[in-house]
Order: sequence, then C-alpha cells, then structure tokens
Amino acid sequence: MLAKVDATEEKELANRFGVQGFPTLKWLVNGQPNDYSGGRDQATIVNWVKKASGPASAHHECSDIDAEAAKSKLTLVYKGDEGTPLFDTFMKVAKDSSVNQKFNFKHAHGCDSHGVALHRQFDEPVVHFEGEHSAEAIV
Repeated sequence: MLAKVDATEEKELANRFGVQGFPTLKWLVNGQPNDYSGGRDQATIVNWVKKASGPASAHHECSDIDAEAAKSKLTLVYKGDEGTPLFDTFMKVAKDSSVNQKFNFKHAHGCDSHGVALHRQFDEPVVHFEGEHSAEAIV
C-alpha cells in the first residue's frame, strides 16, 4: 500500500514517525518505520520499493551461487541447510530494509560448504563470517 499524507494537516502522525522536513518518505514493515534516503526521481523510488518488497534473498543452486554473487558489488551469501538458526538469522538480516538496500542477498541449500560470506568486487573478494550468529553481528 502506498499512502500520501499531508504532515501539516496530520501533525500527530508526522510527530509519531519523526517527520522533520518535506517531502519525507518512510517505508513501514510491521508498523516499524525505516527512512528512505535514495533519489527522488520516479525510477529510483520504484526500484527501491521493488527491492524492499521483493523476496529478501534469492535462492540459487550451489553450483551457481558464487557466480551470481559476483555480479553485484556487495552480496551476502548463505550456504547451508534451511531452517537452521543461522539461516533464520540470515533471513532476518535480509528482510531488514535498512540493510537490504545496501547488499544483495543470495542463498543455497545442500552445498558442501556452510556459513555466511560477503562477496565483494574489491580488496579480498570473499570474506567468510566467523562471528556470533546474531543479526547484529552479521550486520
């Protein structure tokens, strides 16, 4: 749903969501607001909304996932079984709109290697995540 609100008329609503200037764009997930800080042209906003409202992570075959991850500047990849605590945490991070606009997310199940890794187009191309299995640590 897309809503346009005149914050000069709906002051209580504007205060509730911390609107400071105009125009302000907010993305709400389960009632929780996230600030939009992208471009103001139609194409940029539409692309942002598509990414924010689409699947959190794209599923790929194990044999294809590294090549798919290499197509983007920053891709966070999960390899392993579905339904594990690490997979659930990975998906929680992928669904966070403040994070998923900065990274692409991809996952594959049944791979030989397991875990989370950052694939990037600079410095060390693959950085394996070795931290605590929490959303905060992954971010």
